[in-house]
Amino acid sequence: MPLIQATLATLEGRFEEAERLVGSALQLGQVAQQMGVMPAVQVVFGMIRFAQGRAGELEEGVRQSVQRDPSLFAWRSCLAYVLCEAGRAEEARLEFEGLAVDDYARLPRDFTWATNLAMLALACAWLGDRRRAELLYGLMLPYGPYAVRLTRFGAACFGSMSHYLGLLAATLSRWDDAIEHFEDAIQMNARLEAPPFVANSRHQLARALRARGRSDDEGRAVEELAHVRATLDLLAINVQLRTLR
Repeated sequence: MPLIQATLATLEGRFEEAERLVGSALQLGQVAQQMGVMPAVQVVFGMIRFAQGRAGELEEGVRQSVQRDPSLFAWRSCLAYVLCEAGRAEEARLEFEGLAVDDYARLPRDFTWATNLAMLALACAWLGDRRRAELLYGLMLPYGPYAVRLTRFGAACFGSMSHYLGLLAATLSRWDDAIEHFEDAIQMNARLEAPPFVANSRHQLARALRARGRSDDEGRAVEELAHVRATLDLLAINVQLRTLR
């Protein structure tokens, strides 16, 4: 199936091939008149842009999806994060606050649960919301050993849940926990054979090491960033390290 193939290509950093496969999936869905294909295509395309550090480019498409189906929380949590990446922090905060009503009690516990938590963790880290970070961390902790899958049939994967736990721990300045989560994320993302996601987790590990500031942390951080840059160069991903989340 083209969308599964596109997901695998994205995990491996073969982005041009992944985009071609997404286009093929869309054409097949249109020929077969399968209306359910379009949301899945959008999700996999979003995974590609996320892995490239270009999630801010998704704003218009995600807004349209929210307008079409405002009851689907996954699009709204994605919008909160995309708005952060697009530099629209105040709008992002409004969206984020709307989802946090009753301490996230309204989020559906269905196949979108992990997606919602991951997207909210990204937005929470961008916004520096420590109170919500505490809440989300508790909700996410049981799922640390798993990967974030975005559809029922397995297309689209946003890597290790431990990465998102690391972001929340860093928001709370719990540097030992953050470092442990990012180390776990690196291992899982490596098992997924997903070098862009490994690079992202290594980048965040370097930031956490520098923030903790023990005697050997700077040396480790420099080593991690060297690995990150080598991966980005190999995959021809032209992004600034600060844009990676």
